[in-house]
Amino acid sequence: SLILMSMGNLYGDMGRWDKAIGHFKNSLLISEELNNLKRKASTLKGIGLACLFKGDTSTGYSYLNESIDICKKIKSLDVYAMALNNIGIYYDMLGRWKKAIEAYKESLSIAKKIKNIIVISNIMNNIGFAYSSLGESKHAIYYLKESVKIADKIGDIYNKGINYIHLGEEYLKKDEFKEVKYYISRAEKIFDELDDKLGLADIYRLKAKLLKKLKRWEDSEIFFKKAITIY
Repeated sequence: SLILMSMGNLYGDMGRWDKAIGHFKNSLLISEELNNLKRKASTLKGIGLACLFKGDTSTGYSYLNESIDICKKIKSLDVYAMALNNIGIYYDMLGRWKKAIEAYKESLSIAKKIKNIIVISNIMNNIGFAYSSLGESKHAIYYLKESVKIADKIGDIYNKGINYIHLGEEYLKKDEFKEVKYYISRAEKIFDELDDKLGLADIYRLKAKLLKKLKRWEDSEIFFKKAITIY
């Protein structure tokens, strides 16, 4: 059951949602046979998230709620926090950002109780993105910076770089160009070291947007083209 669930997570990381769901469902059958409720809740959470990313949001939502019901019954706070975070992702996908923030904040309070620092960082990220979607830059910046602090503490360089890009985007909305340049340079250093082409493409796109606002049209075009060749 655990191996099948790990395989499901692996296929999920690769974006192969049907394969992920297949492995999760096989894991679910074994968890039910063994009456391992925590494993069942965790597997249902995995199926729910895979369904969301596959585009089957209503099915994903059903699986996540089933996971939450079990978590409440057996008081499995770690799985509960992650399932609630995924409910937030569901509302995010529907553009219901206030509902998403409610779910994320409930998830965050549980993750803080059990001191799950990795989950806390991910949730802070998600809250920041949701506030950004609502156009509430002040709140978005606060949560993104909190996520950066945790990413720094746990050595999560990749997510630190991603958050730097999003902070740059938020400051660009406010026309705070000095801050934008600061976060671009920090992010670029990280993605250069990681040799992450998609991360660099996001930076080039942000540079192009900044240069456009500064009316440096030709330079802006150069960076848009650099981003497009990678995308």
